[in-house]
Amino acid sequence: MITIKDMKLTLNEIKLVCSFESAQEVISFLEKKGFWNDDNVWRYLGDTENNYSSIGNQQSHPVSSIVEKVVNAFDAILMNAGKEMGIDLYNVLDPAKTKENILKYIQECNSTAPDIKKVKEDISRLVAISLTGATHPDNPNVTIADRGEGQTPDSLPDTILSLGKSNKIRIPIVQGKHNMGGSGVAKFTELQVIVTRKNPALINSTNPRDNQWAFTVIRRTPPTGNMRSSVVEYLAPIAADSNPKSGSVLGFEADTFAIMPNATTLCGTEVEYGTFIKLFEYEVGAHKTSILLDNGLGHAIKMRLPKMAVPVRFCEFREFRAQGAKNVFADGLLDYFADSRQGDLEEGFPTHTSMTVHGEMLTCSTYVFKRTTLSRFLRGTGVIFSLNGQTHAMLDKAIYSRKRLKLNEIKDDTLTIVDCSHLTNAAIEKLFMNSRDRLVDSPFTEEVKKELENYLANEAGLKRLNEARIQEMIKNSMADNKPLADALKKVVKNTEVLNQLLDLGIDIPGDEGTGSGINEGEGSGAEKFVGKETPTFFRFYGQQDEYVLQGKNQQGKKSRIKFETDANNDLFSREGSDWKCQLLLLQSDSDFIMLDHTLNPKDGNALLSFNLPSFYKENDVVKCRFDVKSEAADETFSNLFELTIVMPYESSGGGGGGGSTGNTGGTGLGNAPSKSKLKLPNMSTVTKDDWEQYGFNAKRVLKIIDSTESLTFVFNIDNTVLKSEVSSARQSLKDLTKNKFIYGMTMLGLAAYSLVKEDNESSKGFNSLEDVEKICEAYAPFIIPTLNMLNSITGIGD
Repeated sequence: MITIKDMKLTLNEIKLVCSFESAQEVISFLEKKGFWNDDNVWRYLGDTENNYSSIGNQQSHPVSSIVEKVVNAFDAILMNAGKEMGIDLYNVLDPAKTKENILKYIQECNSTAPDIKKVKEDISRLVAISLTGATHPDNPNVTIADRGEGQTPDSLPDTILSLGKSNKIRIPIVQGKHNMGGSGVAKFTELQVIVTRKNPALINSTNPRDNQWAFTVIRRTPPTGNMRSSVVEYLAPIAADSNPKSGSVLGFEADTFAIMPNATTLCGTEVEYGTFIKLFEYEVGAHKTSILLDNGLGHAIKMRLPKMAVPVRFCEFREFRAQGAKNVFADGLLDYFADSRQGDLEEGFPTHTSMTVHGEMLTCSTYVFKRTTLSRFLRGTGVIFSLNGQTHAMLDKAIYSRKRLKLNEIKDDTLTIVDCSHLTNAAIEKLFMNSRDRLVDSPFTEEVKKELENYLANEAGLKRLNEARIQEMIKNSMADNKPLADALKKVVKNTEVLNQLLDLGIDIPGDEGTGSGINEGEGSGAEKFVGKETPTFFRFYGQQDEYVLQGKNQQGKKSRIKFETDANNDLFSREGSDWKCQLLLLQSDSDFIMLDHTLNPKDGNALLSFNLPSFYKENDVVKCRFDVKSEAADETFSNLFELTIVMPYESSGGGGGGGSTGNTGGTGLGNAPSKSKLKLPNMSTVTKDDWEQYGFNAKRVLKIIDSTESLTFVFNIDNTVLKSEVSSARQSLKDLTKNKFIYGMTMLGLAAYSLVKEDNESSKGFNSLEDVEKICEAYAPFIIPTLNMLNSITGIGD
């Protein structure tokens, strides 16, 4: 039997397809219409059969692909408003100001509310991300709907259904550029439904199809037989009989159509134009719970959108036992922190800094939250690289565990956001892949990561908080275990090989000069600093304006110079700020070299860190100028200084001490701290009653607490292995068995600890302290049998 294809779908049929909650329902409908099995009516996405080579190279994470669709919705809203305002979007001289004016226009058109929260609530109805369909363990349907400019049936193949066309590359106010990022969702779903209509006010055409709504379905056919990769196609049946696989998209007439959600229904609000994209049975990974929960899709989207162009709606229309509101307002990550989680921040945070790498400026903001309040939300993310409000790459929280940082006790609660919006386009290409979800492996990227680590390693507030958490954790158990630690020290001292090994030691950053020299009296009752958005001074610490600083720089060492200012901490990082800083190495009156540097402003002080070029020799005098400037404020603060190159000072060897070296003179000028040797760790033991505090369970043996101040090994003496060994030992040997276990694990832990990577990610060794703890857990069953076997061989009794 031959089915006759009906090219005109009724309005009710379109509504029916939008309401389907399984891919099979859509397929069955298209089969009845005669479309599904007719290969001629399916047109290749991007008009390229081998389109999956581009689609498959997009975002590697399903949430990042959804975010690309959300960002496309933002772009559509901005372009719609800009065109309504009569702006030539291809010839914008001041993108930041133009975007600001467009956002004001959007606000005026969508809200008259006097309070900013209600304004955001009103504007958020322009974009909605909704979940319908199945709950865990099955995949939900994800719908992204917006009231942006929309598309016509005939423009759709050149926009949403295209790959690589330069639709947005010359529009500076939008995020999209390569015109293929939105295709990445096809990796995580086999079926999409699209309904869209262009804003009638923007149509200047007599073509009746330009006023129609467009309807199509995108399908991904996985490889079978001789197919080497998937193929992505969309439904385009009009004139496909005469132009196989090159037909046009279906259109239908309607003054309004329900593509936006209301309080209870996915398609509950009718609009005149906009775009509706429904992703069926989307492989959303670990985010199958409610979109509104801390571990749900909504918060994962926020993590990838530090700053949203406009607020959005998160809608959850699936049924859960604890069902609250179904349709809620949501903002970007930074606004979420400021508006909803301010009370969860640790005191003194966020901290801010600016970095200059290869002449390119980046700003950083570090947020530390009270223990466990946001750990489910952060889900192991430690660093976000953001560009124009969208996350382009992430680093794992393991960065805080590196030996140079030693911030293990705050790593679960810490997030650093690196804003890359000041980068030139050339630098952006060196830092980010076009997929906008990962970093490029380039020298520039390595330098950025190195400077980021320098900032984190020298941020005094992070170190103080980490150490405070350590002391809080171990203060009760340390005293009880002092005899155990003393006994181990005696064993090591009387064992020649161990004594020599530990005397040689492993280099670790010492505790001298660990602070940044900024606000060291914080919390001592000092008056709270109140800064200014537009500073009136920025000068060397303790000096007058125009003072020329003279000091010393140890050859090959990093230098630090302290400044004082009345600027806010977020002078460089706050939204809309055009304040910049630059460090110039002056070679003549008109010739200079820009130096990479980091500037860390904190409550009226600012620490400048930098390295001079390696070609300078002893007794050379290097002239530099540090500028802080703003074109909008028409202000520049310039500070001249001269550094005489001296040979590196010898370390005192035993650690402790003298603070930063060099000509301090009250300016805070000095070099990076020297190093000290590793000492035996402090030891602490805990029982099952305290497992939750330390993250222990029956199998975990050891928790290593490492900081610039101390190294502590915390042993779980109720772990399964040790309890079994102690239980089977004679009564008189039970304590000895426990001590032998702890001594043996300490030696093993120290050996493994010495192999944890320093700051070079490509170096050999363990990646983190967690790796050391896992090694100890794996070897735990062998410790006592090995020691007993060795005793037996040497003839030494128990």
